[in-house]
Amino acid sequence: SIPIRLTIAKILSKDYVADVPCVDPKAIEILLVLSNDKNSLVSQTAITEGLMKINNKTHEVKDRISEYNFEK
Repeated sequence: SIPIRLTIAKILSKDYVADVPCVDPKAIEILLVLSNDKNSLVSQTAITEGLMKINNKTHEVKDRISEYNFEK
């Protein structure tokens, strides 16, 4: 459901990404999946609160952020 996916995106972003020097690859993987969610609030949250705050972004994360910026 949308509230669960949104909550997961927020929790991962706040507790597993923000101010964390080395982000767990599984958290990144989940945020990437949520960043393509059919609900725009879920995908936007995963990107703006999660993926954009990763310090050492992979190419995949950078590409997804670029796609998001292009979609706007």
